[in-house]
Amino acid sequence: MRSETYTTPRTATTTFTEVEEMALWRAFKSGDQAAFARMYQRYSRVLYGYGFRVTHDAALIEDSIQDLFIELWRTRENLSDTTSIKFYLFRSLRRRISRTINAELPRSETNDLADYSDVHFPSVEALMIEQQTQTDRIEGVQRALGQLSRRQREVIALRFYHNHDYQEICSIMSLNYQSVCNLVYRALDSLRRQVAVQ
Repeated sequence: MRSETYTTPRTATTTFTEVEEMALWRAFKSGDQAAFARMYQRYSRVLYGYGFRVTHDAALIEDSIQDLFIELWRTRENLSDTTSIKFYLFRSLRRRISRTINAELPRSETNDLADYSDVHFPSVEALMIEQQTQTDRIEGVQRALGQLSRRQREVIALRFYHNHDYQEICSIMSLNYQSVCNLVYRALDSLRRQVAVQ
């Protein structure tokens, strides 16, 4: 089968349309190695960044991403279609990392996958404070992010940095819709209160 042609140059911040996503995914599923390489180049970096929202173990993140893509290639013919490769990969990576951590740690230690005290959320600040770009306001939001729980930080990153909708976040984090809404609401409320007092 002839490879699909992708002529539009893209940057790391460009959003891909559903049609482009479906075309790339189907080309990959049909055995197109160039499409698979393109998919890896397009998403491996953002997957690595997201992996740090789940764990600070860089080696585990790298291994999980490699294993994920190896498994994708091996099982490509049996995969269902998707309109969002990024969503599919985020969910798969989180599950893979969680399984590894759960297998390695005692049961009592698996509730909190990572300590996010030093996580930096690039560009989330701008989304949180909208039009206010003063350095002191941005620093205030960063300090406020440090006061959130691990799950609140993760849901904020998924919603505002990675632009996932609520249903996608539910699937990625294995939570119900109301739990995700509550997490987002409490996180934003906490951020507003923290920033207001700074």
